This record gives sequence, structure tokens and C-alpha cells, in this order.
Amino acid sequence: MFLTFTSITLAIIAIAGLQTEAQWPRIATLDTLFRVEDATHPNVGTVIKSATGKPVYLLICRQGDDPSAPSDVNYSGDLDCHLIPAEHGEVEENLLLEDHRLSAWYSRGRMFASQLRGACAVYPEYGLIRHFRLRAMRITIEFKDPVFLPGGELRSYHMRFTVVPDSTERRDIAETSGYLDPDRRMPGRSCAVVKRGNEWR
Repeated sequence: MFLTFTSITLAIIAIAGLQTEAQWPRIATLDTLFRVEDATHPNVGTVIKSATGKPVYLLICRQGDDPSAPSDVNYSGDLDCHLIPAEHGEVEENLLLEDHRLSAWYSRGRMFASQLRGACAVYPEYGLIRHFRLRAMRITIEFKDPVFLPGGELRSYHMRFTVVPDSTERRDIAETSGYLDPDRRMPGRSCAVVKRGNEWR
């Protein structure tokens, strides 16, 4: 019996797909709420574990000027969440990035107070709710109940962090959100105008 070129090609693709899917451990579902009562001193962090209970990833979120951060790890904004393989510890790395060329602090895991109010709060994937798809899982970061001081400074907020397994998500870092960053200094960008696209093409 002879195999046609098409059948061989399909077999190779199928094997490659199984290998890609198998390279990421199956993670356990996670749903946790962080209460940040003082936005100037957020304490946000957790461990994503495998289905067997082994630590797989660290979520570490700090404010940009956190003096307790390692000197060789950069954070930015009012809160900057980094997703790091657990075996690496807290290092200058962030799987929430959408492009390998970006610095670790330049992801949608970074939050500024201005993004939690007005038109910016409802801008898809850059406001109150942000989704990340990678490594056989789907992650959601949701900011809730932001409270602002009279001068506009962020006083407090809640952050819900959820993770669910999804074997179809195979990229090693986050897939692109499908929306353009409204804060990027480019003509026509603003929270008032939702624009779709690949920011890093």
C-alpha cells in the first residue's frame, strides 16, 4: 500500500500538532481575587500549578517604583503583572508579551490608573478586562471597583485573576489581542475610537 504525498503531509502536520500541544503541561483552573486597598503598595502574586499540583508559572505584579523588586527586574505603571516560568524565579521575563522583541514591562499586563476610568475602561483588552491566550491556557485579568482620589490618583481596586486550561492555545507567549493600543503615541489613537489590528505586525 502506497501513501500519497497528501496523506504523508497530513500525518506530519498531525504529529507536529500533537508535539506542540504536549509541550505545555496541563494546568489547574485558578480563580482568585486580590484586594488592593492601597494602590501605591499593591501586593499581588500567585502560583499557577499543573493538574498534579506542581508549580508551573509565577504571576508577580508590582508597581513601577517598588523598592522591594529585584534590582535587575523592571516594572512600570500603577501595576505591572509579569508571568514567569516558576523554575526561573522573579527574573526579567514576561510571557504576557505579544512579541519577543518587547521589553518585559511592555505588555497588556501593565496597568495605568487612566485605563480604569471613562472610555479607556471599556476599551477592549486594554481597559478593565484583559485576556491572554498562551501555553495551553487562557488567562483573564479583570480590574474591579476602582476608587479614585479627588485629584485623580488611584486609591484602591480589586483584581480578579483567572486561568483555565485550553489545549488549543499553543503559542509560547501571549497571542495578539486583535486590538490596537489606544495609549500608543500615534495619529488617530485614543480610547474613544476602538481600532482592531495587530499592534506588533
